[in-house]
Amino acid sequence: MSTSYRAAVRTGLPHATIVVDHFHVVQLANKMLSTVRRRTTATLRGRRGRATDPEWRTRCRLLCNREDLAEKQFTKMRNALMDAGQIGMTLLTAWIAQERLRDLLALARTGANRERFGHLRWKFLTWCADSEVPEVRQLAVTLDCWWPEIAAFIATGHSNATSEGVKRMIKLCARNTHGFRNPTNQRLRTRCVTTRRARGHLAPLNFVDPPKVSKTVPVANSTGASRRPAGSPASRGWRSCPRLVSTPRPLEPRPTL
Repeated sequence: MSTSYRAAVRTGLPHATIVVDHFHVVQLANKMLSTVRRRTTATLRGRRGRATDPEWRTRCRLLCNREDLAEKQFTKMRNALMDAGQIGMTLLTAWIAQERLRDLLALARTGANRERFGHLRWKFLTWCADSEVPEVRQLAVTLDCWWPEIAAFIATGHSNATSEGVKRMIKLCARNTHGFRNPTNQRLRTRCVTTRRARGHLAPLNFVDPPKVSKTVPVANSTGASRRPAGSPASRGWRSCPRLVSTPRPLEPRPTL
């Protein structure tokens, strides 16, 4: 969600449809929630958060999706924040705004009409406007400025998750090799890492030893006839990891005094 990139795309590709990835929208809401928690703690308690504070203990659950929380976890978080007084109620207001935003973004790829996500947008903006939390209102203003791009995501469902995953694998490859000195090798390894699925190299490895078969069959080779088990890993195409077996060392005689 960069205004500079948006202006550049509009200049270079005037007919392109600009879409905001929902990951960045939810990330912006999570940052808002963390900012509200830090500000309210510093204002009302006069210090940073501590492990004994209810808002500090529930900071991770506040960033979790509502459907990922068990009913017991959600009830415990809600009761703890309601018992915390003004700090807890402020955090609950910001958390509800975040969840209403997620309900709006969840309409992507569902075929919902414009009336449906227009109604959810109205609920989100109304909740933010009625709240007295400045961070929540600022989030609503920011998302309202980016609403055409967010609406394009809800209508099309397009995302740059694939390109972000490819960039993550490229960075991981460079980090594992501690940097590249040869650009040719860098391009080769990068291409190999990012095309494993297309080349069929993502089959899971079998790290279990195959069962032993006593039956043997003759196998002819250049040096003559030899015998190899019929159920050997090479004959069945197993890709297994051999187990390391340690041989016990013989006990040395104890010296006599």
